[in-house]
Amino acid sequence: KVEYKYNKEGKENTVICEAPEPNGDQKLTFSCNGGESSTFQAEFTIMGTDYNDYAVFYRCVTFTSSGSKADNYLVLSRKSNNEEIPDGAKGLIEKLNLQKCSDITSTFVV
Repeated sequence: KVEYKYNKEGKENTVICEAPEPNGDQKLTFSCNGGESSTFQAEFTIMGTDYNDYAVFYRCVTFTSSGSKADNYLVLSRKSNNEEIPDGAKGLIEKLNLQKCSDITSTFVV
């Protein structure tokens, strides 16, 4: 069970996510409810880990009411305040053609 809070338009919202016990698969599926019909399913897939320093996750969220989806990749590290991608994860990140947010530039056309 995971519970987190966030503020939206000055109102504190609580989200509670629950998942069945893991069975050794690389994927864990959470059913989440944020109140006020904000229900979604979040799937986390372990893409790679060294079990010591880092893990790379793929996250896919499906919103129950609309069926719309949002996804991203997460690089997690045990070292706090470290913005560098761990060496062991770099090979996987490069294969997926992923970049750190600080390395991405966007051009907007109006």
